[in-house]
Amino acid sequence: MSTNVFSLGGCIIWFVTYIPQIYKVYKTNEVKALSLTTFILLAIGTIFWFIHGILKKNIYISITSTLVLIMHLYILYKIIYKNNNYSEMT
Repeated sequence: MSTNVFSLGGCIIWFVTYIPQIYKVYKTNEVKALSLTTFILLAIGTIFWFIHGILKKNIYISITSTLVLIMHLYILYKIIYKNNNYSEMT
């Protein structure tokens, strides 16, 4: 079996694991229980995965890490936005 099959499978699972969290944050706009530090570290780790995908010329890892990074940045935005109470000023 090709390593690309495992790479694709892992990338799909990696991407899908974040969908419930994104959906919940989007629907409830609640991030109080989420850790800013955790999502900063996850975003940094995802950037490393993106670089790894580019260096290995693995399109699956590159695309998936880009999508996952967008999800991490969305949650980080929500955490920072909600913690600074900007939403209460508008």
